[in-house]
This record gives sequence, C-alpha cells and structure tokens, in this order.
Amino acid sequence: MFSNDEKKQLRKDFWNRFAERTKAIKNKRGYSKKWMLYKTGVKGVELKFHLDEKTALVMIEINLNNAERRDGIFNIIEEYKAVLETAFKNPLIWDKDVYITDKKQIARIYYEMKPANIYIKDQWPEIIDFFVRQMTRLEFAWREYADVIKERTKAIIQ
Repeated sequence: MFSNDEKKQLRKDFWNRFAERTKAIKNKRGYSKKWMLYKTGVKGVELKFHLDEKTALVMIEINLNNAERRDGIFNIIEEYKAVLETAFKNPLIWDKDVYITDKKQIARIYYEMKPANIYIKDQWPEIIDFFVRQMTRLEFAWREYADVIKERTKAIIQ
C-alpha cells in the first residue's frame, strides 16, 4: 500500500503531530507536558507508547536482559496489580513473556486500543487522544506506588 519511504514519513508525521499536541498540554506551572517515560526510578522499567498498523499501546515495559531480574521486577509490580488498575481506572494486560525479536524478551503491562493504524491519518486524532488520556492515567498510577516499588526492587537490580 505504501512504500517504505512513505511509511517512514507517515510515522515521522504522526509523532510530530503527537509532540505538537503534547506541547499544548500545560502543567500546573504553565509548562508543556513532559512524559515520565524513562524516569520511573526503577532501572529497566520504562513507560512507553507504541503504535503500529494494528494497535496502539501505553505500557510499562520491563526491559532487562537478565530473565531472573526481569521476572522478579514483574512479580513485584504484579503484587500491586489491584491498586495500579484501580488508580489507572481500567484493567491492564499483564504479559510476562513478550518477544520483540527472536532473541530479545521483555515483560509488558499495558492498555491497548484496537484497531489503530499509524498509516491511516483519519485515525490520528483518536489515537493521540487515547495516548494522552491513557498515559496520563498510567503515569498517575505509577507515581502512586513508584516509591514502594523502587524500594522493593533495589535488591533485584543490584
């Protein structure tokens, strides 16, 4: 349907539009919204956006090469499942074993929008609204329990 160059340009255009929308969101001090993303306080744990030709995701990703450490952090976070989902205001999908390549395994806790297609510009406003609304909720849920999760995961990461 699209050439590789067209796909690359559409992806770039989407993320630029998303960045413009994010700049319009002001915090209490009047500054543009800055997403938490990599600043979760726990090594290897990141909040991420994902969009492809099938689905849009907001997620907590546990991205450690050591499977034992990755599983340990996932298990600790999973102990807070009920309170995280209550703070998020929706059930999340908890997936301990995600292969993003043949050799690269991660764990994800996410909320999804289906169908969502980065290559269909007419869907972009709805996808951007989904990202803003749901990542705001996910950040709120994470912040509520970040300190205790960080403290509990220290022994695993060291």
